Amino acid sequence: MTKETLVKLSAELEICGKALLKIAEALRSEEKAPAPESPKKEPVPRTLTLEEVRKVAADKSRQGFTEEVRNLIHHYGADKLSSLDPEKYDAFLKDLEVMGHAGNHAVLSASSSYRWLACPPSALECARLPDVQSDFAKQGTEAHALCEYKVKKALGQKGKDPTKSLTYFDEEMAECTDAYAQFVLETLAAAKTTCKDPLVLVEQRLDFSRWVPEGFGTGDCLIVADDTLSVIDYKHGLGVLVEAEKNPQMMCYALGALELFDGICDIQKVSMTIFQPRRENVSTCTLSKEELLQWAETVLKPTAELASRGEGEYKAGDHCRFCKIRATCRKRAEYNLELAKYDFAMPFHPGRYRSGSHPGQSR
Repeated sequence: MTKETLVKLSAELEICGKALLKIAEALRSEEKAPAPESPKKEPVPRTLTLEEVRKVAADKSRQGFTEEVRNLIHHYGADKLSSLDPEKYDAFLKDLEVMGHAGNHAVLSASSSYRWLACPPSALECARLPDVQSDFAKQGTEAHALCEYKVKKALGQKGKDPTKSLTYFDEEMAECTDAYAQFVLETLAAAKTTCKDPLVLVEQRLDFSRWVPEGFGTGDCLIVADDTLSVIDYKHGLGVLVEAEKNPQMMCYALGALELFDGICDIQKVSMTIFQPRRENVSTCTLSKEELLQWAETVLKPTAELASRGEGEYKAGDHCRFCKIRATCRKRAEYNLELAKYDFAMPFHPGRYRSGSHPGQSR
Protein backbone atom coordinates (compact mmCIF):
# COMPACT_ATOMS: atom_id res chain seq x y z
CA MET A 1 0.00 0.00 0.00
CA THR A 2 1.45 3.27 -1.10
CA LYS A 3 1.97 6.24 1.15
CA GLU A 4 -0.60 8.23 -0.81
CA THR A 5 -3.24 5.56 -0.25
CA LEU A 6 -2.53 5.50 3.51
CA VAL A 7 -2.94 9.28 3.80
CA LYS A 8 -6.22 9.13 1.91
CA LEU A 9 -7.48 6.29 4.16
CA SER A 10 -6.46 8.14 7.29
CA ALA A 11 -8.41 11.22 6.19
CA GLU A 12 -11.52 9.12 5.56
CA LEU A 13 -11.22 7.45 8.99
CA GLU A 14 -10.94 10.88 10.62
CA ILE A 15 -14.14 11.97 8.89
CA CYS A 16 -15.89 8.80 10.05
CA GLY A 17 -14.68 9.32 13.60
CA LYS A 18 -16.07 12.86 13.74
CA ALA A 19 -19.39 11.60 12.39
CA LEU A 20 -19.52 8.89 15.08
CA LEU A 21 -18.79 11.48 17.80
CA LYS A 22 -21.68 13.65 16.59
CA ILE A 23 -24.01 10.63 16.62
CA ALA A 24 -22.90 9.74 20.16
CA GLU A 25 -23.49 13.31 21.40
CA ALA A 26 -26.93 13.31 19.79
CA LEU A 27 -27.82 10.06 21.52
CA ARG A 28 -26.64 11.37 24.89
CA SER A 29 -28.71 14.57 24.56
CA GLU A 30 -31.78 12.48 23.80
CA GLU A 31 -31.20 10.43 26.97
CA LYS A 32 -30.93 13.60 29.11
CA ALA A 33 -34.03 15.22 27.68
CA PRO A 34 -36.97 14.72 30.10
CA ALA A 35 -39.88 12.71 28.86
CA PRO A 36 -42.96 14.81 28.25
CA GLU A 37 -45.26 14.75 31.28
CA SER A 38 -48.79 13.59 30.86
CA PRO A 39 -51.30 16.25 31.90
CA LYS A 40 -52.42 15.89 35.54
CA LYS A 41 -56.05 15.51 36.21
CA GLU A 42 -57.32 17.76 38.98
CA PRO A 43 -59.33 15.82 41.58
CA VAL A 44 -62.99 16.69 41.45
CA PRO A 45 -64.12 17.79 44.95
CA ARG A 46 -67.02 15.78 46.32
CA THR A 47 -70.13 17.82 47.00
CA LEU A 48 -71.49 17.46 50.52
CA THR A 49 -75.22 16.94 50.96
CA LEU A 50 -77.51 18.47 53.54
CA GLU A 51 -78.18 14.97 54.93
CA GLU A 52 -74.46 14.41 55.62
CA VAL A 53 -74.09 17.75 57.38
CA ARG A 54 -77.32 17.23 59.32
CA LYS A 55 -76.13 13.84 60.60
CA VAL A 56 -72.98 15.34 62.15
CA ALA A 57 -74.96 18.27 63.59
CA ALA A 58 -77.46 15.85 65.16
CA ASP A 59 -74.60 13.84 66.72
CA LYS A 60 -73.11 16.99 68.24
CA SER A 61 -76.50 18.01 69.57
CA ARG A 62 -76.90 14.63 71.27
CA GLN A 63 -73.49 15.13 72.87
CA GLY A 64 -74.79 18.26 74.59
CA PHE A 65 -73.68 20.91 72.08
CA THR A 66 -77.14 22.00 70.94
CA GLU A 67 -76.55 25.66 71.71
CA GLU A 68 -73.11 25.63 70.08
CA VAL A 69 -74.53 24.05 66.91
CA ARG A 70 -77.26 26.68 66.77
CA ASN A 71 -74.73 29.49 67.25
CA LEU A 72 -72.50 28.04 64.52
CA ILE A 73 -75.43 28.00 62.09
CA HIS A 74 -76.09 31.66 62.88
CA HIS A 75 -72.38 32.40 62.47
CA TYR A 76 -72.61 31.10 58.89
CA GLY A 77 -75.49 33.45 58.13
CA ALA A 78 -78.48 31.11 58.42
CA ASP A 79 -81.35 30.84 60.87
CA LYS A 80 -81.62 27.06 60.44
CA LEU A 81 -79.51 24.30 58.91
CA SER A 82 -81.73 23.77 55.88
CA SER A 83 -81.27 27.41 54.82
CA LEU A 84 -77.46 27.26 55.03
CA ASP A 85 -75.70 28.06 51.72
CA PRO A 86 -74.48 24.70 50.28
CA GLU A 87 -71.21 26.37 49.28
CA LYS A 88 -70.50 26.79 52.99
CA TYR A 89 -71.13 23.12 53.87
CA ASP A 90 -67.44 22.19 53.77
CA ALA A 91 -66.24 24.95 56.11
CA PHE A 92 -69.28 24.51 58.35
CA LEU A 93 -68.64 20.76 58.66
CA LYS A 94 -64.97 21.31 59.57
CA ASP A 95 -65.97 23.64 62.42
CA LEU A 96 -68.68 21.21 63.46
CA GLU A 97 -66.37 18.19 63.60
CA VAL A 98 -63.86 19.78 66.00
CA MET A 99 -66.62 20.91 68.36
CA GLY A 100 -66.08 19.32 71.74
CA HIS A 101 -62.70 17.75 70.92
CA ALA A 102 -59.96 17.88 73.52
CA GLY A 103 -58.18 21.19 73.24
CA ASN A 104 -61.15 22.82 71.50
CA HIS A 105 -61.99 26.07 73.27
CA ALA A 106 -64.57 28.71 72.58
CA VAL A 107 -63.21 31.82 70.89
CA LEU A 108 -64.60 33.85 73.80
CA SER A 109 -63.75 31.41 76.56
CA ALA A 110 -64.11 32.19 80.23
CA SER A 111 -60.44 31.40 80.82
CA SER A 112 -59.36 34.10 78.32
CA SER A 113 -62.04 36.65 79.30
CA TYR A 114 -59.52 38.73 81.27
CA ARG A 115 -57.77 39.41 77.95
CA TRP A 116 -60.65 39.87 75.50
CA LEU A 117 -62.65 42.05 77.89
CA ALA A 118 -59.69 44.45 77.99
CA CYS A 119 -58.74 44.05 74.30
CA PRO A 120 -61.79 42.84 72.29
CA PRO A 121 -60.14 42.54 68.81
CA SER A 122 -57.50 40.14 70.14
CA ALA A 123 -60.05 37.32 70.49
CA LEU A 124 -60.50 36.56 66.79
CA GLU A 125 -56.82 37.11 66.04
CA CYS A 126 -55.81 34.58 68.68
CA ALA A 127 -58.46 32.14 67.45
CA ARG A 128 -56.77 32.03 64.03
CA LEU A 129 -53.53 30.74 65.57
CA PRO A 130 -52.97 27.13 66.70
CA ASP A 131 -53.11 26.20 70.37
CA VAL A 132 -49.71 25.24 71.74
CA GLN A 133 -50.02 23.66 75.17
CA SER A 134 -47.04 24.26 77.45
CA ASP A 135 -45.75 21.75 79.98
CA PHE A 136 -47.23 23.93 82.71
CA ALA A 137 -50.65 23.74 81.07
CA LYS A 138 -50.36 19.96 80.71
CA GLN A 139 -49.40 19.70 84.36
CA GLY A 140 -52.46 21.76 85.31
CA THR A 141 -54.74 19.57 83.20
CA GLU A 142 -53.46 16.44 84.93
CA ALA A 143 -53.86 18.05 88.36
CA HIS A 144 -57.49 18.86 87.51
CA ALA A 145 -58.12 15.24 86.53
CA LEU A 146 -56.74 14.09 89.87
CA CYS A 147 -58.80 16.73 91.71
CA GLU A 148 -61.96 15.48 90.03
CA TYR A 149 -61.28 11.89 91.04
CA LYS A 150 -60.47 12.74 94.67
CA VAL A 151 -63.51 14.95 95.17
CA LYS A 152 -65.84 12.38 93.63
CA LYS A 153 -64.29 9.65 95.77
CA ALA A 154 -64.75 11.79 98.90
CA LEU A 155 -68.40 12.30 97.95
CA GLY A 156 -68.91 8.57 97.52
CA GLN A 157 -69.12 8.70 93.73
CA LYS A 158 -67.47 6.20 91.41
CA GLY A 159 -64.46 7.14 89.34
CA LYS A 160 -61.20 5.77 87.94
CA ASP A 161 -57.97 6.79 89.62
CA PRO A 162 -55.88 8.51 86.90
CA THR A 163 -52.63 8.57 88.90
CA LYS A 164 -50.81 5.83 86.93
CA SER A 165 -51.49 7.58 83.63
CA LEU A 166 -50.24 11.00 84.77
CA THR A 167 -46.94 12.18 83.31
CA TYR A 168 -46.37 15.03 85.77
CA PHE A 169 -47.57 13.36 88.96
CA ASP A 170 -45.35 13.91 92.00
CA GLU A 171 -45.63 14.23 95.76
CA GLU A 172 -46.48 17.94 95.50
CA MET A 173 -49.39 17.26 93.15
CA ALA A 174 -50.66 14.57 95.48
CA GLU A 175 -50.58 16.97 98.45
CA CYS A 176 -52.17 19.85 96.53
CA THR A 177 -55.06 17.76 95.22
CA ASP A 178 -55.64 16.25 98.67
CA ALA A 179 -55.86 19.78 100.08
CA TYR A 180 -58.35 20.76 97.37
CA ALA A 181 -60.60 17.79 98.06
CA GLN A 182 -60.49 18.60 101.78
CA PHE A 183 -61.39 22.24 101.07
CA VAL A 184 -64.43 21.18 99.01
CA LEU A 185 -65.60 18.94 101.87
CA GLU A 186 -65.16 21.80 104.36
CA THR A 187 -67.15 24.15 102.12
CA LEU A 188 -69.86 21.51 101.78
CA ALA A 189 -69.97 21.05 105.56
CA ALA A 190 -70.41 24.81 106.02
CA ALA A 191 -73.25 24.78 103.46
CA LYS A 192 -75.01 22.02 105.38
CA THR A 193 -75.32 24.29 108.40
CA THR A 194 -77.88 26.38 106.48
CA CYS A 195 -79.15 23.86 103.95
CA LYS A 196 -80.23 20.31 104.73
CA ASP A 197 -79.31 18.82 101.36
CA PRO A 198 -76.97 21.00 99.26
CA LEU A 199 -76.30 20.00 95.65
CA VAL A 200 -72.71 19.33 94.59
CA LEU A 201 -71.57 19.14 90.96
CA VAL A 202 -68.01 18.30 89.88
CA GLU A 203 -66.51 19.26 86.50
CA GLN A 204 -69.84 20.67 85.36
CA ARG A 205 -70.22 22.06 81.84
CA LEU A 206 -71.47 25.66 82.07
CA ASP A 207 -73.16 27.61 79.30
CA PHE A 208 -73.17 31.42 79.48
CA SER A 209 -73.95 32.00 75.79
CA ARG A 210 -76.88 34.22 76.80
CA TRP A 211 -74.24 36.93 77.26
CA VAL A 212 -71.23 35.64 75.30
CA PRO A 213 -71.54 34.15 71.79
CA GLU A 214 -70.72 30.42 72.03
CA GLY A 215 -69.69 31.01 75.64
CA PHE A 216 -69.11 27.87 77.66
CA GLY A 217 -66.66 26.46 80.17
CA THR A 218 -66.25 23.84 82.87
CA GLY A 219 -66.72 24.57 86.55
CA ASP A 220 -64.43 22.54 88.82
CA CYS A 221 -66.96 22.40 91.65
CA LEU A 222 -70.40 23.93 92.26
CA ILE A 223 -72.29 23.83 95.55
CA VAL A 224 -75.89 25.03 95.60
CA ALA A 225 -77.30 25.60 99.09
CA ASP A 226 -80.68 27.35 99.22
CA ASP A 227 -79.95 31.02 98.44
CA THR A 228 -76.16 30.67 97.97
CA LEU A 229 -74.32 29.39 94.92
CA SER A 230 -70.64 28.55 95.51
CA VAL A 231 -68.22 28.23 92.60
CA ILE A 232 -64.78 26.76 93.39
CA ASP A 233 -61.94 26.81 90.87
CA TYR A 234 -58.65 24.96 91.32
CA LYS A 235 -55.46 26.64 90.07
CA HIS A 236 -52.30 24.54 89.98
CA GLY A 237 -50.11 27.34 88.60
CA LEU A 238 -47.27 28.76 90.62
CA GLY A 239 -46.17 31.75 88.55
CA VAL A 240 -49.18 34.07 88.74
CA LEU A 241 -51.21 34.72 91.88
CA VAL A 242 -54.90 34.57 90.95
CA GLU A 243 -57.45 36.62 92.89
CA ALA A 244 -61.19 35.98 92.96
CA GLU A 245 -62.16 39.65 93.37
CA LYS A 246 -63.92 40.77 90.16
CA ASN A 247 -62.38 37.80 88.35
CA PRO A 248 -64.17 37.61 84.94
CA GLN A 249 -63.54 33.89 84.50
CA MET A 250 -65.21 33.13 87.83
CA MET A 251 -68.05 35.52 87.05
CA CYS A 252 -68.66 33.81 83.70
CA TYR A 253 -68.77 30.44 85.46
CA ALA A 254 -71.17 31.86 88.02
CA LEU A 255 -73.44 33.10 85.21
CA GLY A 256 -73.39 29.64 83.63
CA ALA A 257 -74.32 28.11 86.99
CA LEU A 258 -77.16 30.62 87.41
CA GLU A 259 -78.50 29.54 84.02
CA LEU A 260 -78.68 25.99 85.38
CA PHE A 261 -80.22 26.62 88.80
CA ASP A 262 -81.84 30.06 88.92
CA GLY A 263 -85.56 29.43 88.96
CA ILE A 264 -85.08 25.97 90.43
CA CYS A 265 -83.31 27.35 93.49
CA ASP A 266 -83.89 30.78 95.05
CA ILE A 267 -80.31 31.97 94.59
CA GLN A 268 -79.62 35.41 96.03
CA LYS A 269 -75.82 35.53 96.20
CA VAL A 270 -72.81 33.93 94.54
CA SER A 271 -69.58 32.99 96.30
CA MET A 272 -66.57 32.52 94.00
CA THR A 273 -63.37 30.94 95.36
CA ILE A 274 -59.93 30.43 93.84
CA PHE A 275 -58.02 27.58 95.47
CA GLN A 276 -54.34 27.90 94.55
CA PRO A 277 -52.36 25.68 96.97
CA ARG A 278 -48.89 26.13 95.48
CA ARG A 279 -49.19 29.84 96.28
CA GLU A 280 -50.96 29.19 99.60
CA ASN A 281 -53.77 31.26 98.15
CA VAL A 282 -57.48 30.86 98.92
CA SER A 283 -59.28 33.91 97.55
CA THR A 284 -63.05 34.41 97.78
CA CYS A 285 -65.36 37.06 96.34
CA THR A 286 -69.09 37.23 97.07
CA LEU A 287 -71.58 39.14 94.92
CA SER A 288 -75.32 39.45 94.97
CA LYS A 289 -77.16 37.95 92.03
CA GLU A 290 -78.24 41.46 90.98
CA GLU A 291 -74.62 42.71 90.92
CA LEU A 292 -73.52 39.76 88.81
CA LEU A 293 -76.35 40.14 86.30
CA GLN A 294 -75.80 43.90 86.03
CA TRP A 295 -72.14 43.32 85.16
CA ALA A 296 -73.19 40.70 82.62
CA GLU A 297 -75.60 43.06 80.85
CA THR A 298 -73.58 46.27 80.99
CA VAL A 299 -69.99 45.04 80.64
CA LEU A 300 -69.76 41.42 79.54
CA LYS A 301 -72.44 41.24 76.85
CA PRO A 302 -71.60 44.43 74.88
CA THR A 303 -67.86 43.72 74.99
CA ALA A 304 -68.38 40.10 73.93
CA GLU A 305 -70.42 41.28 70.94
CA LEU A 306 -67.56 43.54 69.88
CA ALA A 307 -65.01 40.76 70.37
CA SER A 308 -67.05 38.24 68.36
CA ARG A 309 -66.95 40.64 65.39
CA GLY A 310 -63.27 41.50 65.81
CA GLU A 311 -64.18 45.07 66.67
CA GLY A 312 -63.26 47.44 69.48
CA GLU A 313 -59.94 48.99 70.43
CA TYR A 314 -56.65 47.22 70.98
CA LYS A 315 -55.27 47.80 74.45
CA ALA A 316 -51.99 46.69 76.00
CA GLY A 317 -51.45 45.80 79.63
CA ASP A 318 -50.99 42.90 82.04
CA HIS A 319 -53.59 40.92 80.10
CA CYS A 320 -51.08 40.55 77.22
CA ARG A 321 -49.10 37.99 79.24
CA PHE A 322 -50.73 34.93 77.63
CA CYS A 323 -51.87 36.53 74.35
CA LYS A 324 -50.83 34.60 71.23
CA ILE A 325 -50.22 37.76 69.19
CA ARG A 326 -48.21 39.66 71.81
CA ALA A 327 -44.96 39.30 69.81
CA THR A 328 -46.43 41.02 66.72
CA CYS A 329 -48.97 43.37 68.32
CA ARG A 330 -48.38 47.00 67.38
CA LYS A 331 -50.29 48.33 70.39
CA ARG A 332 -48.14 46.29 72.77
CA ALA A 333 -44.96 47.48 71.05
CA GLU A 334 -46.10 51.09 71.50
CA TYR A 335 -46.95 50.34 75.14
CA ASN A 336 -43.51 48.83 75.81
CA LEU A 337 -41.82 51.75 74.06
CA GLU A 338 -43.69 54.18 76.27
CA LEU A 339 -42.59 52.27 79.38
CA ALA A 340 -39.01 52.25 78.11
CA LYS A 341 -38.98 56.06 78.04
CA TYR A 342 -39.32 56.06 81.81
CA ASP A 343 -36.63 53.39 82.23
CA PHE A 344 -34.05 55.43 80.26
CA ALA A 345 -35.10 58.93 81.33
CA MET A 346 -32.17 61.02 82.63
CA PRO A 347 -32.45 61.44 86.41
CA PHE A 348 -32.92 64.96 87.71
CA HIS A 349 -30.31 66.23 90.17
CA PRO A 350 -31.25 69.48 91.91
CA GLY A 351 -28.59 72.15 91.46
CA ARG A 352 -26.88 70.47 88.49
CA TYR A 353 -28.95 72.35 85.93
CA ARG A 354 -30.08 75.92 85.85
CA SER A 355 -33.82 76.41 86.21
CA GLY A 356 -35.61 75.08 83.14
CA SER A 357 -32.46 73.59 81.58
CA HIS A 358 -32.95 69.89 82.49
CA PRO A 359 -33.83 67.85 79.37
CA GLY A 360 -36.87 66.29 81.01
CA GLN A 361 -38.03 69.48 82.76
CA SER A 362 -40.55 71.76 81.10
CA ARG A 363 -39.83 75.47 81.06
